[in-house]
Amino acid sequence: MTVTSLERASHGYLLGKDEGEAYWLLGMLEIVKISGADTDGQYGLVDVTVRAGEGSPWHVHPDEDEWFYVLEGEFTVYVGETRLSLPAGSFAFGPKGVPHTFIGETHGARALIGFQPFLFEGFLHEVGEPAAERILYSKSGFTRVVDRMEAAGLVRRVRPENDRRSILVQLTDEGRETMLRARRHHRSGIEQHFSRHLTDAEINALTRALEKISGHVRPLRPGRISSPLRPGPKTAGRATPG
Repeated sequence: MTVTSLERASHGYLLGKDEGEAYWLLGMLEIVKISGADTDGQYGLVDVTVRAGEGSPWHVHPDEDEWFYVLEGEFTVYVGETRLSLPAGSFAFGPKGVPHTFIGETHGARALIGFQPFLFEGFLHEVGEPAAERILYSKSGFTRVVDRMEAAGLVRRVRPENDRRSILVQLTDEGRETMLRARRHHRSGIEQHFSRHLTDAEINALTRALEKISGHVRPLRPGRISSPLRPGPKTAGRATPG
């Protein structure tokens, strides 16, 4: 039985494997298991599933600790200059104020990610897209995605005259308008959480710094990650499942 009232935490509650408020964020399926409403924002827990080679960008939480417990598959986690390989059963901690990132090394890698306090939840609500369907497709499964988009009138399949072996997928007018709405929503989230807090001079300085960094980013092999900001990070080795 699942208790869904705002007072559920005071009574205890049960959530099944795929139950909880779910969002798509940067290609990751994120299901909130402990929300800020349950703990008055003191901490939270999110069940995250990713495809191989995907994960979060480098980021830092000034006021929020973050920790990872791998349930399935394997992750690579960077905390500052330290690289950690986490198979299932492993744990890693990212203290507030320290840049970090994580990436799935296997398709469907899944981890519980905790936050204290749960400030990340606001970003998830603003930038993430509610997940009506909670299936993480592999690249070979995108045919089914295109099938559903075509059925919804968002795309059409076109066979090129000069190559009858291939099929092109084109946006319809409705699909193009949907993409424009998504772009506006994404831009609004960036403005709310980032750019509105910076002056024009700070934005220009950040733009120049990112342009400089982009010239030194090394290409990544599929399913692997290296630090684009710190070549040759320290390696702490492979964590032992506890």
